[in-house]
Amino acid sequence: MTRLHVIIKHKMKNMEECATKTEAAESKLKNKLSVAVSFALISSGAAFAAPPVAYDGWTVTGGVIDTAISCASANTSCRELAPAEGGFKYEEVTSDGSSFFRLILTEKDATGDPLITSGVGALSFTNESFTPFAVINAGIAQGVATKQVVRDSAANFEITAEIQKGNMRGLYATTAEDMYSTKIAQAIGSASGEFESAFNFTNYTEFSTNPASNDPDTNTEIGRKLDMSQNVLVGEAGDTTKKQAFTKRQASGVAGNTTSSFVWSGSPPGLQSKFMVDDGSGPKYFIKSDLTTAGSMTLPATSNGKLDSPAASNTVSWVANEDISTTWIAQSSNSPFNAGGVDVNYQSVANNTAGTEASSLLIELPSPTVNPFDWDTNFGAEPSL
Repeated sequence: MTRLHVIIKHKMKNMEECATKTEAAESKLKNKLSVAVSFALISSGAAFAAPPVAYDGWTVTGGVIDTAISCASANTSCRELAPAEGGFKYEEVTSDGSSFFRLILTEKDATGDPLITSGVGALSFTNESFTPFAVINAGIAQGVATKQVVRDSAANFEITAEIQKGNMRGLYATTAEDMYSTKIAQAIGSASGEFESAFNFTNYTEFSTNPASNDPDTNTEIGRKLDMSQNVLVGEAGDTTKKQAFTKRQASGVAGNTTSSFVWSGSPPGLQSKFMVDDGSGPKYFIKSDLTTAGSMTLPATSNGKLDSPAASNTVSWVANEDISTTWIAQSSNSPFNAGGVDVNYQSVANNTAGTEASSLLIELPSPTVNPFDWDTNFGAEPSL
């Protein structure tokens, strides 16, 4: 095993530990956000849907928040519940016969639009939460949907955290994959583009399949997605062609929920058509979406940074809903003897459910002798230098 091989393996171990620590930090952030919305939870009423109107349907001028944009939506009305103050607004939002409390917070004297992410009008802090108030023909009341954004445009930093607890699981959205419990996105980079790092995590928890009895509602995790990436320029100042890139992707389980035998005849037609299955007896409750589908990835067999001779390969396969992950590392060439190639190629793929794994490390590989990487659509867009 070469020294570089040892270094790569050591870095991989550190990156895995970083992922574990990041998930722990996510758990702490989730708890803090839950506390932040406790005021809204006190007055929670019946509900079966997350945000009745889209997040960020408001603007603020000198601390005065205006929600006319979202309140003017079809079949939607808003009523102020407390005197507005600088950076504060509390109102009742009624949409399609269902009512929710909405609390919006931003900086006291802010002026801007939450949809603007940089430059003039970008807000450095926003928090918007919805809790159910009254819903026709609904079951036991519980839940909250909240979104918080912290942004520092000067430092190229932004973190967004969304929580959907209880029955507030995005049923007015367009896909079952929006029925998550916690969603966190973080991005940071240098103004010069020399360094970029991003972290995205979504977890999906079990929720009620019977709104009449709210049973079960264990919040047991049923699926998750993780995406970590980092890009660093490694050439001379001003040289953007030489780069080191790292990507880790992981996915498992399902989103949404299985269809139950409960017939909810009183649910709104819009909800029925989007998220309920009708077998002729009436709409059933909820749908689900596989976060991982059956597939496989094949990596070239390598030893000491070189291809095995004779050529061989390692394949890892999985079935739907299993926990699968891949780590991808590449560094573009700095060597005059390896023009058009790369200095380092590393990839591992694992079926964490079955306990199978394959990895490949190639060093100073002239292009296009062999493609050292493999990819699967379960992991989204393939990374590149």
